[in-house]
Amino acid sequence: HSGNTVLSVMFQRVPGCYAQIDENSTIEHLSSLDAMTGEQRVRELHKLLKIEAEGLDAPTLEHLLAYSREHPDAGALGLYTEGMRFICERLGDSFFVQKATSYVFYGETILTRIPGSKLIYMARNPYDITASKKRRKPRLDLVWNTMVSWNKGARLAHDLIERFPDRVMIVRYEDLVTEPERTVRDVCAFVGVDFQESFLDVPHVNRSETGYSLTGDGRGLNRSRVFYYADNLTPTEIRALDMLADRPIVERLYPDLPHWQRGERGRTGNPVAAAWLRMKGPPAYLVESLTSRPTNLRHAISRILLRVKA
Repeated sequence: HSGNTVLSVMFQRVPGCYAQIDENSTIEHLSSLDAMTGEQRVRELHKLLKIEAEGLDAPTLEHLLAYSREHPDAGALGLYTEGMRFICERLGDSFFVQKATSYVFYGETILTRIPGSKLIYMARNPYDITASKKRRKPRLDLVWNTMVSWNKGARLAHDLIERFPDRVMIVRYEDLVTEPERTVRDVCAFVGVDFQESFLDVPHVNRSETGYSLTGDGRGLNRSRVFYYADNLTPTEIRALDMLADRPIVERLYPDLPHWQRGERGRTGNPVAAAWLRMKGPPAYLVESLTSRPTNLRHAISRILLRVKA
């Protein structure tokens, strides 16, 4: 809900780039993969790769099985990078791009253990993210988990850019859609590719009202979803988000947040109902996280802690 899919679609148009537009969470599972051995590890990792290149699913599995036999000490990360190298080689590409909302939480692993890797953190104001999620799943309580994990991710992104200034870039969704040419030129310069006008002509994919979708119509780089939370969240939901916001980090990225600019932070909505949204958020998030994803309990708990632990 922050422009990751639009940026991935753009990278599909970059010559020499294999860009996957579906979310890839392989990095999240490295520790559980490393607890496996031999063929089981390879087959499980291969499933997580979600290879989108036509005709390369089976050949990549065969290659990784052979590579694993030849390199029995290769861990999950080694198999992952070898698999991606093999796909790029077969396609004639020189680098690959993958997206996942979890990558910022594994940023240190990515940047220290994958030589030459770069990380783009797509930021979007958390009020609009909450509104987007609400439009997609209106029955879920999304206030607490969205703001708490946003606070953590934004802090990590700024920490990473200080430690790896040449390899981490923060891109605001709002800048991508309101100043697309300037922003995309900056992204191209960061990655090291030449800008082309065609990169800007991307469809409007993964819209909140249509469910998760990798196809779409209309132009994706448009202003229609910028600061639209006032029309999609209740005043009480906005007040609850205000209560949870890490104000310095929000203001660092969003000094132009409309209701803060108007001096309305924490002044509208029902304060008791907002406090209740804040209080019921953690157990609701725990239940949703443990029941909505087909994964093992250890991984689910680790995933939760990465997002909410200070």
